[in-house]
Amino acid sequence: MNSTKYRKMTRNQLQEALSKAQDEISSTRFDVRVGQEKDYGQIVWKKKEVARMQTVLNEKSFEKGKSEEKNSKSVKKEKEELAKNNNTKKQINKS
Repeated sequence: MNSTKYRKMTRNQLQEALSKAQDEISSTRFDVRVGQEKDYGQIVWKKKEVARMQTVLNEKSFEKGKSEEKNSKSVKKEKEELAKNNNTKKQINKS
């Protein structure tokens, strides 16, 4: 699967797919050791898929953190503006 398909998935779907892929790696690794499976390349391919999924999950968590950071910055700016307005009102009332 391509990274673009992973990017279209939700975080929960991606985490489920990641868990499933990790289980497949361990079962394939066992099959190779026992001798049922002879193609070790499948493990390598699945590990790359897991890496792609983890990368997309990290990107999504970074994007989420970035949007929260923007929201917190805008809230801080609003508070600063309110404080400035309150200070000017106090100065006007004192005069």
